[in-house]
Amino acid sequence: MDPTIETNKKPHHFKGNLLIVILVVIFVFLSFYVFEVHIPYSSHQDDLNNAREAILKKYKYQYGGSFYQYNGASTYYIMSIKNKNTKYYGAFDEKYNLVDTYNGKLAGNTAVANAIYKKYKLHVHDIHICYEDGAFMYYVKYQSNNNLYYFFYSIDHAAFIKSYNL
Repeated sequence: MDPTIETNKKPHHFKGNLLIVILVVIFVFLSFYVFEVHIPYSSHQDDLNNAREAILKKYKYQYGGSFYQYNGASTYYIMSIKNKNTKYYGAFDEKYNLVDTYNGKLAGNTAVANAIYKKYKLHVHDIHICYEDGAFMYYVKYQSNNNLYYFFYSIDHAAFIKSYNL
């Protein structure tokens, strides 16, 4: 057999095929992340910013530094606002109508966290002000491996109001 004659055998490009498979997997993963996580999150943040700006414009308030969408029995936007050198909290419905305001004493996040630790022996961090049952109160959502807790404490003295354990 003559060594100069070519054979019809094609060399295997295992490394090249593996690289293509890895790149396709990375592309699929990144596409999933962008379309299922990043875009909805960014869209939701834009909606919240638009709601905040619409409320500030409608009532000619000055932003006080915190804005939170609370989804309880009804959805409310809770915002700290400044108006004529007075800082207070406002609850707004989904149509940006002012539902209620609070300008009294605040117990503070530390007092709420300490009250929850004293009663439940849990360390909580995400403490928000919400509007529930026609009143402003502190709201804490805490999830462990086995339970989901919702705690509600009074806004002025951090007194226990109610909790749910799911």
